[in-house]
Amino acid sequence: MMEKEKKMMEEEEQEEQEEEEEEGEEQEEEEEGEEEEEEEEEEEEEEEEEEELICMQTTPC
Repeated sequence: MMEKEKKMMEEEEQEEQEEEEEEGEEQEEEEEGEEEEEEEEEEEEEEEEEEELICMQTTPC
């Protein structure tokens, strides 16, 4: 009886650890996604600024 209980406890602990690892991976993926989004936004802003500069240079005020 004691061995069965011990085995059950170990299995539960293992499952919990696996779940925690999966959650950790998901969080990492989300963070990476956010970083990519931020980079894209920065690139877009830079492109817009460049376009504005070109526009200002080519058109008389």
